[in-house]
Amino acid sequence: MGKCKTNSTAQTAAERQARRRARIAADPALLAETRAKERLRWHQRVRTGKVKLVADLSDRQKRLKRREWRSRWKDRAAKQKTVNSHCEIPRLRRRLGGCRPAGNMQVVAKKSGATEVQHIRRSNCYKQSCHAVSR
Repeated sequence: MGKCKTNSTAQTAAERQARRRARIAADPALLAETRAKERLRWHQRVRTGKVKLVADLSDRQKRLKRREWRSRWKDRAAKQKTVNSHCEIPRLRRRLGGCRPAGNMQVVAKKSGATEVQHIRRSNCYKQSCHAVSR
């Protein structure tokens, strides 16, 4: 029997899928074709009844579905809030002895601009850590 060939450039399924999606996104014709296929697939699933539109649901099912959406949205927002909190990288926190925002920057309670301020705070933490390391 022959030896088992090992490929040094072996990729995981996620890496292959990411490369495939990047290739599709880079080519406008291929992207249009892929979107058309997905649209046809969606309509077929609706026709066969695998997917129901909200308009086709009963009032009770609509309430349950919307409750489910709200719950999922709250979970997602909470997760994003923890991910976007300033200086989430533990290595930087240890290096700085705790991360303090520069100046009077604070996260505004408004929807627009709040994440932008958080990004500024994280970049300041990163800048402080880079200066601390380079000194």
